[in-house]
Amino acid sequence: MRLSEYELDITKELISIALANAADAFSKMAGEKVLVQQFDLTLGTPDARAVLPEGFEDSLHVLTTEVKGNLEGKSYLVFNQSDTKRICNVFAPGQAVHTGDGLGELEEALLLELDNILSAAVITQLSNFLDTFIYGGVPGLRTLSQAEALSRFGAETQHFDVVFHIHARFKSYRTNLQPSFIWYFKSEFLAAIRVLVQNKKQMSLLKSSSVKIG
Repeated sequence: MRLSEYELDITKELISIALANAADAFSKMAGEKVLVQQFDLTLGTPDARAVLPEGFEDSLHVLTTEVKGNLEGKSYLVFNQSDTKRICNVFAPGQAVHTGDGLGELEEALLLELDNILSAAVITQLSNFLDTFIYGGVPGLRTLSQAEALSRFGAETQHFDVVFHIHARFKSYRTNLQPSFIWYFKSEFLAAIRVLVQNKKQMSLLKSSSVKIG
């Protein structure tokens, strides 16, 4: 099952609004304006490696959030070590950061908070516009090699029917962040999008056929 071009445009519109809301929340955390400078969404991929932006290092910080409720799904938010350092510089300037392998407590806390903001923004947007009850579970965080991450993402396609990837660039005065956001859903997601599209078309027809009296 696939989305038509128009249905994909509607999905992009929903995600674009969600990312803008997330950027507003990031602005409050950072104490400076954060904007979504660039946003791309692709549905499905023949090559699992395509889910990672170019230039990603081998060590990846992968955050996982279960989508629960009327739509079953899962999201992955992926940062590399370079972006993690930028996150600390923006959201915790002047704070001591972990210098060894892996993540320190500060880095873990910041990544989990960013995942909460991004996931909640997308889930809330989908819940409101699709008029269905969904919510996010408690996020998990693991550091994986690129090969381990790609293996995990590929395995998810055995359990879910829909996968789309969000590559966004968040720009602030001090830095850019370019996480990779990967979402998996069951086929019910496609059905919900199609109901939304049909309702939009019906509303358009009603507006265009209405007759002004008076």
